[in-house]
Amino acid sequence: MHPVTLDFETLPIRARPNYPPEPVGFSLKKFGEPAHYYAFGHKSGGNNCTKAEALKALKEAWNSKDGVLCHSAKFLEV
Repeated sequence: MHPVTLDFETLPIRARPNYPPEPVGFSLKKFGEPAHYYAFGHKSGGNNCTKAEALKALKEAWNSKDGVLCHSAKFLEV
C-alpha cells in the first residue's frame, strides 16, 4: 500500500470563531514521484496554480486506491 501524502499550509491559526484557518497551499506526494507544492492562496504572490486547479489535484488524490496520509487533516474541507 502506498498512500498519497498531503501536507497543508494555512493562514495563521487563530481562536474560534476564526477557525479553521484558510488554506493557502499544500504539498502532494505520490509514491515514486517527486512532491509538488500547489500554491493558490498566498497574498504576497508566488502562487503557481488557481484554487480550482489545486482542488482538482486534491480530489484526484483523495480518490487514490491506496488512500491518503495527511498532516493537519483537521483543516481539510473537500
